[in-house]
Amino acid sequence: MSRSASRRGAAHVIAIRMTDEPRPSPDLPGFRWSDVVVPLVEQHGGWTALANALVQRSTGLGDALTVEKGLRRLARRGHREGGRYGRWVLRAFGAPAEIEAWARWLAQWHSRFTDLPSSIRLEQLRLWDRPPISESRIAAWIHTGIASAHFTRGELDECLRRLAIARAIAARHDLDADIEIALFEGRLAGDSGEHERARARIDDAEASLARREIGRADRLAYRARIAGQRAFLRLRPPDGERRDVEAARALYESLEDAHDVPFAACARANGIAYCAFEMGDRALAVRAARRAAEHAADGGLVRFRLMALSFLSRVVEPDEAAEIIARTRRMAKMLDDDELVRRTEHDALRRARR
Repeated sequence: MSRSASRRGAAHVIAIRMTDEPRPSPDLPGFRWSDVVVPLVEQHGGWTALANALVQRSTGLGDALTVEKGLRRLARRGHREGGRYGRWVLRAFGAPAEIEAWARWLAQWHSRFTDLPSSIRLEQLRLWDRPPISESRIAAWIHTGIASAHFTRGELDECLRRLAIARAIAARHDLDADIEIALFEGRLAGDSGEHERARARIDDAEASLARREIGRADRLAYRARIAGQRAFLRLRPPDGERRDVEAARALYESLEDAHDVPFAACARANGIAYCAFEMGDRALAVRAARRAAEHAADGGLVRFRLMALSFLSRVVEPDEAAEIIARTRRMAKMLDDDELVRRTEHDALRRARR
């Protein structure tokens, strides 16, 4: 990637990240066509060499001199549509891997980007929702991230519209974004009681994860999310089926206790805490819930720390519970997250009924 590109691009992505997350650049917002073309020029050793490479990889482009002029024009188009040269370049070379890594981080539910207030997340993501990103396969990640932000704001129609676009792009390019999309759609189906569709989408996510080369942190995070969504369906089965807390607990306990991947460790501990409480083991529930909150804090995962604390408020003594409830209410409002506000209020009401 060019030196100028490395100084630009992800300026408005807040630099909070896990160990293997991409490192955002510090100034200009969004990526321009120059951030796609100039690195290719440097990689191939000049404009003429890049034009020749593009001619060799494509058909019907004409002579190299004409193509070189087109590439130079493309590099000056900023955020405007790339036209035929934009399509040719993206088809032949794709977007820089570093840009795709940033886009992935913006979309994943288990990344620290989701800790930002949803209004800020949308503002950041809209900077990416334009050419050249919107004309590339990376758009699948951006649409998924936008869908997630709309979901947390309670704007389900726009969430579903963006997810449908993301799913079509991911399928066309066989992207690992399909794991994120499948889990998201599985969660929405589970929340609405569509158990058969929820199971199918979770199965899709698991199958895609099994066949892809993905880094350890993301792989463990996805496994934790898959187990969590399967456990949710065991705990809230369709009418006529038995609630199976033991099976749900077994799913959580089967996960690797990976302290070096705070999201996965937090999800495992939080799930065990809930199942232990449902099985009458309050002492284990308290210990595991505290561990979940600690793991989330270790990873700087504000949203997941809030969820762990919210559950902890249900199992500790009343005085401590009152203090935790007040804290989680403040945190949920600061995150501008309607879903978390509802969750914290729900846990507070359940505590009040005890």
